[in-house]
Amino acid sequence: MLAIDSQPSRTLAASNYAIMNDVANKIDFLTVDFLKMKNLHGDIVFLDPSDIRKDPKEIYSVFKHAEPDLPSLISKALGMSYQIALKLPHDIDVSELPELFHTTLEKYGL
Repeated sequence: MLAIDSQPSRTLAASNYAIMNDVANKIDFLTVDFLKMKNLHGDIVFLDPSDIRKDPKEIYSVFKHAEPDLPSLISKALGMSYQIALKLPHDIDVSELPELFHTTLEKYGL
């Protein structure tokens, strides 16, 4: 298994969590920019974008509060696998999801 994150602190946290759960020997951890990776294919891509809200009381917008932006992440992930898991905050504006996926999936004829 390959775990990729652009933030060293998140890569370290994931590595430590894997050690605590005795699975570190099954995972390779890389700190790189996911959007710049080429020729990578996998069974599934798990996306966990950063939440960049300045006001924690604000409803999470998939178009304003994810970094990197979700359409770019999903497009890149679809080039690697058609199976994508997406972790989003509990207070998401669910009315945005159809537009997010329709626009992104349309590019791939899905």
